[in-house]
Amino acid sequence: MKILMEGHGSRNGICERFTKRNETDRNHHPIPLLANGPGTGKSRFLQEIPTLLREQIENYRMYAVNVTFGNGTPAKSVDVPIDETSVALRILYEHFISGGTYDYEKFVRMCGENYKITISGALDVVLKDIDTDISMIILGIDELNNLHKLYTEFKSTKSTGTIQGPLEEMFKGSTYRYLPLRLLQSQEVQ
Repeated sequence: MKILMEGHGSRNGICERFTKRNETDRNHHPIPLLANGPGTGKSRFLQEIPTLLREQIENYRMYAVNVTFGNGTPAKSVDVPIDETSVALRILYEHFISGGTYDYEKFVRMCGENYKITISGALDVVLKDIDTDISMIILGIDELNNLHKLYTEFKSTKSTGTIQGPLEEMFKGSTYRYLPLRLLQSQEVQ
């Protein structure tokens, strides 16, 4: 939690990123990344992070949404060419439909073939629905490695669960730096 809040080395944590939120220099906004083997608590971390952050950042109005490329909304080959739309659709599904009568695949079919929405666009829709003043959005993406495995260049990677190598390779292609996080310890979980 301390690394996420305060950063590590030259990488800013959430507190520093928030003070520089209006700056466009990507070096001030590293992307937090948690990678480890299967069954080590990564999904639990994503579930607990909103509660832990609320305790740390009491004065900020926060919205947290977790999406997954695993159970319920598994990564499919169609997710690769639609790029960030695959995350945006999961945000909309999680906020408006999850747990209802439509499963994710039915929701995607309902959107049609010509849908295109950005992550920012999806969050704008959700924030309009919430109709409150939100000053911080926490977006957790679970099982991102499942999407990454679908890219042709990594089809030869043989592994189960989350592996750090392909995730690091994915971030090397990004112009953003990443902030490596550690798993929560039992005393940090409520």
